[in-house]
Amino acid sequence: MDLLIDSGNSRIKWAYSQGGQLRAHGSAARGAGIPDAAQAAWQAGPCPTRVMVANVAGHRFAVQLDQWLQARWQLVAECIQVNPDQGGIHLAYAQPERLGVDRWLAMVAAVHDTTGPVAVIDAGTALTLDVVTHDGWHEGGIIVPGIELMAEALLRKSSGIQFGTQGDMAATTTGPLGTDTHSAIEKGSLYAVTGAIEHALARRGATAQSGLSVIICGGNAALVMAELNLQCRHVPDLVLRGMQIIKGGG
Repeated sequence: MDLLIDSGNSRIKWAYSQGGQLRAHGSAARGAGIPDAAQAAWQAGPCPTRVMVANVAGHRFAVQLDQWLQARWQLVAECIQVNPDQGGIHLAYAQPERLGVDRWLAMVAAVHDTTGPVAVIDAGTALTLDVVTHDGWHEGGIIVPGIELMAEALLRKSSGIQFGTQGDMAATTTGPLGTDTHSAIEKGSLYAVTGAIEHALARRGATAQSGLSVIICGGNAALVMAELNLQCRHVPDLVLRGMQIIKGGG
């Protein structure tokens, strides 16, 4: 039994892989170290044969994870790297090692789960979109700040924009436009993200008749899906599924 860990910029996800199935899924917000919820879940779970991690959280997290695994199970994590010879995808990047491992694994899982061309969206701290043809050719993608990151950057860099009172911060609107600073920034950030997706796919020539499937994952997937004028399939554990395929040599 393998423990698979997807360590992103703001969250960590995990699942156990056995017999081709993922089970005992979990996730937690990632702070300065390994979240308490993750440690508790791993301590309560079985001792894995090996631990595999897709890490975009940086070297410090990798060191912390290895220290924890050594102390608990005398194991060292196997850190997955982008390998253009695995996964059945011909990457568009001239330097494949510069592609985020989470993007690669999400594409691997999406391609193995569809028969035609597929667009893969990861709506997390950053929002990424990648398109892969029916025969596994990666056409390329886009990266934009995610909804929260975009809003935070606007507030941090614009001293004239203030949320104002606590009541203003708590205000919400169900209409298409914001009715206070907080909701206006939220709406603007959401529309910027979804507009980027739809514009990129329109420029690519993706239409309802093109047979393009759209698969989405990430913490803001539900929010983005609700606003897109596209038929999307939500696969929350897409990166973990990609890890499972790679570990099996797929």
